[in-house]
Amino acid sequence: MKPASNHTFPNRLQIMKAGMLILLLGIAVLCPVVAGQEAENAKAPPLILRLNGDNAHLRVLFLSPDGKTLGYYENHFRLQQPALVLYDLEKKKEIRRHDTLVGDHHVAFSADGKTLIVTTQQPRTLNLKTGDLSGGFPGLGSDFQLTPNGELLIGRQDVVLHIYEVASGKLLRKFSVEKHGGVRKFSVSDDGRFIVARHARGLSSDKCSNRYRVYMVLWDVATGKDIGRVGEPREITIYRNKDTTELDDMWRETGLLGPVCRVRISPGGNVMVFPYWPRESAMDLDVKAVPGIDSWLYSLRLTELQSGETLEKFTQFQGGGPNAFALSKEQKILAASGQLKAGDQKTALFVWDVSAARAKAFARKPKLTEKDLESLWKKFGEKDQLAAYRAMRKLGASPEQSLPFLAKKLDSARMLVKDDPTDLSTRQSLWGIEVLEFVANREAKEILQILAKRNRKTWLSSEALASLKRIGN
Repeated sequence: MKPASNHTFPNRLQIMKAGMLILLLGIAVLCPVVAGQEAENAKAPPLILRLNGDNAHLRVLFLSPDGKTLGYYENHFRLQQPALVLYDLEKKKEIRRHDTLVGDHHVAFSADGKTLIVTTQQPRTLNLKTGDLSGGFPGLGSDFQLTPNGELLIGRQDVVLHIYEVASGKLLRKFSVEKHGGVRKFSVSDDGRFIVARHARGLSSDKCSNRYRVYMVLWDVATGKDIGRVGEPREITIYRNKDTTELDDMWRETGLLGPVCRVRISPGGNVMVFPYWPRESAMDLDVKAVPGIDSWLYSLRLTELQSGETLEKFTQFQGGGPNAFALSKEQKILAASGQLKAGDQKTALFVWDVSAARAKAFARKPKLTEKDLESLWKKFGEKDQLAAYRAMRKLGASPEQSLPFLAKKLDSARMLVKDDPTDLSTRQSLWGIEVLEFVANREAKEILQILAKRNRKTWLSSEALASLKRIGN
């Protein structure tokens, strides 16, 4: 006879009660997650428009400065009828359609938003009010740019740079850059006086990579003359099917982060280039890709210029990321397009209202301690120009704290500034001038006036005077 067991087996009712308890616990755990997801979705920017390219390829070209007009490229898969389409976002209807033979469109807007150049068969002027195309700029391909005031059109064709007068369509000058191996890309200074061209010479090549010598050259728009090199040349290896972080690092160090930059030239002819965004811009766009289980995961990020923090993230385009995107001049409307799934040709185009993100970015005014101020000043001396720009925006957002600090720093550094853009004190002082020009209030102007009058032959003095002229002193 076996001894009696002390263990009591549960009956059916007890098992059912235990099961219900586990189910209730699971619901309690999951509900906050679902609620959180709903809350996150509720915070997503309002969707203004969605166009599905079921039978056509769609690609965003531009948003008008007021955000009311969308321009996009449409190419029907079967009919092969490419078109440039203008769309009224307020009335939700098409305005005008232009047949075009160009698949790789390029668009250039003037800073005042009055002039728009777009490629059809060649670059032409587009009237946003009527939708009419006019004029033409022969000899230009799809790589061109307007000076910020919209008066000149600068473009390249092979190894030749062309400069046109927009109003008349007249070719003012053209000049060869063949001695530098052609132009890979270029930026225009915010005053329209200079072109900063990125040149590359091939050194070697194999099945997996190409090696280049990459460097920047400053060109005078008025004369077409080569003024000199910007920064030091660098030898870079570009691997096929792989992102080139070396090249990205070089652009960050030289300040060439967009189509427009600021150029400061010393009395001795040395050059320092600064990243440039208009004062009314508080956000920027970039695409981030991270490895997933089966493929790359893409997101279009709306980031704050001051901190680099992500304000909004859009993950609709998982077929290789967005093929194009555009932010209106006032930064209230965002448009993007691309494939929704990998391996699927179908594309979609979205337009969102991102005015809430803009308001959030502008509302941020950091309270800076003395330690913070010193840390941001230190950033001005580092190689990373984007980090220096963000430090400038943070100081510019808190002028009550930053201006007295900068007045002391610039007063003590004025005798240390050299005719050398690699010198620590020089870099920090010139970035200090950038902060004063960005703030542009009465106190900032007074500091600039003092700096402009002292030691007039120094780089610091000449740049203080240039900043006063730009802000309309």
